Amino acid sequence: MPFRKLGLRCLAGLAAALAVARVAPAAAAAPLKTCLTQFARTSDAGPGSACPAAKALARCIADSPGDALLEAATDVLEAAQRRDQSCQLQIDATISTSDAQIVMTTPNDVVIERRTRGDTVGMFGVKEQADELAGSTKSFISGDAQALGGASDSLQSISDSIDALAEGIVASQQATTAATQDLIKTLQDSDEKLEKLLAQANAKPDPMNTVKSSWLALDTERLSIAAASANITAVGYGLRQFFHARFPPMFTCTFSHAPTKSTVVTKGTAVALGTAADDDHFGLDCPSPANVPAKRPYTLAIAFENAAGAREIPFRGSKGRDKIMFDKVWLHVNIVRGRVKVVTGGVGRGAKYLCQFQQYDNALIKKQALGAYLDLQRNVMDCGKVPTGFPIDGKVSKVLLKIQALGSGGNGGPVLRGGKGTDIIYLQTCFNGVKDGVESDVDCGGLCDARCGQSKKCLVDADCFLNSCNKVGTCGGFDGSSAQRPGDTCKQIHKDHPTRLNGKYWIRGRDQRLTHSVIVYCWMAGRDGGGWTMVMKNWYSGHKLGPWGKYAFNSPKHCDVMSKKGCAYKMNDDVIRAVIGQKLNQVTKFDVMQDQIGTHTYYSRNNREWTMMTNYNAAWHFTRYSPVRQSAPPARFRSYFMPRNFDGVSSVGDGSINWEGTLNCGRSGTAGINCYGTLASAKGFNRKPIGGEGCRNNPSTNRWKGTLHWYMFNGNHDTYTYVCNGAQHSSGASMNPRFWIRSAAGME
Repeated sequence: MPFRKLGLRCLAGLAAALAVARVAPAAAAAPLKTCLTQFARTSDAGPGSACPAAKALARCIADSPGDALLEAATDVLEAAQRRDQSCQLQIDATISTSDAQIVMTTPNDVVIERRTRGDTVGMFGVKEQADELAGSTKSFISGDAQALGGASDSLQSISDSIDALAEGIVASQQATTAATQDLIKTLQDSDEKLEKLLAQANAKPDPMNTVKSSWLALDTERLSIAAASANITAVGYGLRQFFHARFPPMFTCTFSHAPTKSTVVTKGTAVALGTAADDDHFGLDCPSPANVPAKRPYTLAIAFENAAGAREIPFRGSKGRDKIMFDKVWLHVNIVRGRVKVVTGGVGRGAKYLCQFQQYDNALIKKQALGAYLDLQRNVMDCGKVPTGFPIDGKVSKVLLKIQALGSGGNGGPVLRGGKGTDIIYLQTCFNGVKDGVESDVDCGGLCDARCGQSKKCLVDADCFLNSCNKVGTCGGFDGSSAQRPGDTCKQIHKDHPTRLNGKYWIRGRDQRLTHSVIVYCWMAGRDGGGWTMVMKNWYSGHKLGPWGKYAFNSPKHCDVMSKKGCAYKMNDDVIRAVIGQKLNQVTKFDVMQDQIGTHTYYSRNNREWTMMTNYNAAWHFTRYSPVRQSAPPARFRSYFMPRNFDGVSSVGDGSINWEGTLNCGRSGTAGINCYGTLASAKGFNRKPIGGEGCRNNPSTNRWKGTLHWYMFNGNHDTYTYVCNGAQHSSGASMNPRFWIRSAAGME
């Protein structure tokens, strides 16, 4: 690599730079592997890119004399020079040191030429540069030896260093020849592969010319009139070739209506219908015509569009499967709170309709209900309660739904069909309001997502919301210890937590039907199994129960309902109904228990009686001048004789039945349950208790032998219990009667 021009000033600057280069560290240079990669990327980037890329590679070669890829790099550079001989490769002059070696780069006016000397291939003429540099230096020194001083010795030392550097480069080159050849071969292979890929891409044939494509059917047969456009999908064969996730080919979808000779053209695209790679999982989506004004059939034709133009994809399906009917339809079905809600399209909301449910594979099994639009602003038809009685697969019943418009005389009119290409619906049996399938209770347990609440029936723990199915086959509930852990009722708490004692508990009613927890007083110890909830405490001189009906008077939270006299108490009617599981005006069975604190001592010397009516079948209410009606059939009434005197707080045991029979109720008294006289006595008992004389044990003073009275509340705010313990009435102000309630057996 000879110098062609070398002025005195350049030599002087070079000599000074060489002097500095003895101690200056080498500048970091990019390895030849990186330079070769960059050259491959940029040399063919476009017009005029070859020469700059070659110059950059020359720069790297000059800066990397000891690199293992030096020979490969010089071969690449030589090839570049042959391709573009007009390119003058020039580099900036630099001098640096690397590993105690001097690295010299030619000035920017030196053209880099490839040299071949002996068996050293790919080496630049470094030695020749050194000889010429030495000669030029000697001439310069002879012209002005005094000015340059000891420069000659320095240059001779540089020449020696360059000789040593050249020998090291040759040795390094020979050691890495194999690696260089492998790299060159890899680059050549990459070029060949790239050329093949480009050739394949350029030669890829039009899909329409390689695989025969056709479509067979549409995924829907009916759409709603007067509705927005909806995507309908054509399925067939050979459609996979048109699919591309990022660059979807475009299709022309032409909908034709022959009677009016009108067409609607939309743009469609290929879509993947699943994850498999076969043709069955690809289709063509076509947006349908929008706002079709009336019932009208359209025929669809599909064409593929690319640079070569539009070519039809033929329809080869069954007759009529290329048509879509715009009509009055139902679109989909929702189950809301146990009722079938059907979304319709294009249907007159003022007409009457009949919803017909038919078993999928048996036309003889069908149910029907009148359909009505409850909200005239929406296209939602109510088809009544979810029909039952169809075969259940898991937790669904597969049925056919047809909706028929009814004429003015009730005659059948047009039938609404499913707008998604099918009339099949799947009724969710876990929302139909009945216990069916494998449910453990109504719409819960088994395969249903909903778990059963407190006291609901269960088979395994997983059926219950607390993962607790007790030995009697019902779900356990909370223990009522706080407002955050409310029980259903005192009866439920006692059943699930039998060690709980008499006291105050939080409840939310049967099935947690109350909106918030309330605190009540529960009697757990005995009294026919316990689980009683106090609903009233009163006495004559209190005259406290002015607020009637649902209004509560005091609360166990602030009132000591177990004290003698103290405060009067009446539970809210809504809470009472929640305890016994009733709705307003609903007739169900419940139990009522009465006891008292203290005794009317004129008629009895002790307090050893408590009474109870079981299976009282009536609607509960506490309405002034309107007592609860007689139970139908009459409830069983029993008076118990306790083993010893009862202080009103601590249980002394149930005792024995003292009198049993049925009472004449619902005809007297002011509010609640009030009974006067008996209807019949049980076998083995006297016809009437007669204040104690007709009972098996007579704890009274025999001062009352009249007709039986059992009054919750009379007009004078008094309470009467005239059974076996004399005439116990609160007007004596020496005792407080109390009434308790619970759901009847089997009504939980």
